[in-house]
Amino acid sequence: MIDLSSRTKVKTIPIAWNTRNLALSKDGNYLICVSNGKGASKKKLPEENGSVTIIDTAKNEIAATRPAGPLGIRAAYTSDTSRLAVFSRGEAPKKKGAAYIKPAVTIYALEQEKPLAEIEFDRAAEIALSPDDKFLYVLDQGVPSKKPAEHKNGTVSVIDMATAKLVKTHDVAALPL
Repeated sequence: MIDLSSRTKVKTIPIAWNTRNLALSKDGNYLICVSNGKGASKKKLPEENGSVTIIDTAKNEIAATRPAGPLGIRAAYTSDTSRLAVFSRGEAPKKKGAAYIKPAVTIYALEQEKPLAEIEFDRAAEIALSPDDKFLYVLDQGVPSKKPAEHKNGTVSVIDMATAKLVKTHDVAALPL
């Protein structure tokens, strides 16, 4: 942590290795740090899977740490900070015949250590929270191909943040970005 007025380091807060994404709560009370974990690295590293570290900005201390699965890359949470959604992009098999770890969204209530739900997807690329905090949108970009049998349209899946359940999936064109 740095005091901007004096430009001096105030405190160092240790967070997980390979942290790639930061998000500040709308009220400024919490900083969320999302770690990828080991990912595809062959190095011997301390964290195999990703994690989310939640920092209380008033105390400059870690308030909580939650698992983010393999290659956790994004987090979003509601304005009142009651719900946290963590997106893990999953991982392709490293060896022939090995299991594919699907992308997933894990929903937490911040006061509970165990997740409310973990929802897996065949493919997923990004998440976005609705302005009213009611829904989390999960984008699957699809797989465009000139061969009709290999072409797969993308989807936007809708998760209800209050119930932590998938409520609808909309079909969209391939690579809708």
